[in-house]
Parts: sequence; C-alpha cells; structure tokens
Amino acid sequence: MAQDLKEICCDLHELAFYFSNLCCHGESCEDFSLLEFKALRYISAHECCPVQAIGQSLRMTKSGATRLVSRLVKRGLIERKVCCEDARIRLLSITPAGRECMDSVAQFQRQRIASMLSRMEGVDCEQVHTVLRALARAI
Repeated sequence: MAQDLKEICCDLHELAFYFSNLCCHGESCEDFSLLEFKALRYISAHECCPVQAIGQSLRMTKSGATRLVSRLVKRGLIERKVCCEDARIRLLSITPAGRECMDSVAQFQRQRIASMLSRMEGVDCEQVHTVLRALARAI
C-alpha cells in the first residue's frame, strides 16, 4: 500500500507539472501557469467577482491573490473595476484577450489529453474521467 501511494504521488506530481508551467504556448498565453488559468476560469464563470473570491477559490492568501490578479491585469487578461456599492472593493472581469487566452489554453490541453488517451491501450476515456472526478471531489 505504501509503495502504491508513493507511486500515485509521483504520478500526480508529474501530471501537475505537465499541466502547469507547460500549460500552453502562443503569444497571448506565454508563460501562463495553471494557477493563472484557474483564476481566469473562475473570473470568467463569476463575472465581476471580488479579488477576495479568487483567493478563497484558489486557497491563497490575500496578498498572493492580489499579486496574481495584478499579473493578469498587467497582461491585459482581466480588468479591475471599482464596486459601485463599496469603493473599497475591486471587482474583476475577463477581457476579450483573456477569453481568447483561456480558449487557447483549453484547446491546447484538450489536444494534449486526446493525444495521451490515444496512446493508452485498453483504457476507456470514461474510466479516466471517473477516477479524476473522484480525486478532484475528494480534495
């Protein structure tokens, strides 16, 4: 059991690396990390969300979330707006460039996954999806 857990851990680290700093390629997404992609995906799904929500969803400190958001703003992928109800709050929304980048990353990753699955003989895509979904829900 202990050896299995060690091997599972190594495999998960390899997958995390493969989908993090190798997340995508191309002009709009150069040096795009998985964490930045997750933040962008969250902002896209929760239009006009506060910076604090990014930190909570990604389990980051307030300063870490602020730095992440600043990098995305500087790259033109999201924009900050002042909340009309409370000027202390900054709301985030995705820009067209951010949406394009997100779409590019998603397409690139789908192609990678399809390529990997095509090389895995005897493995059903649904089985892989079921196991990954169970792991994600257990986090």
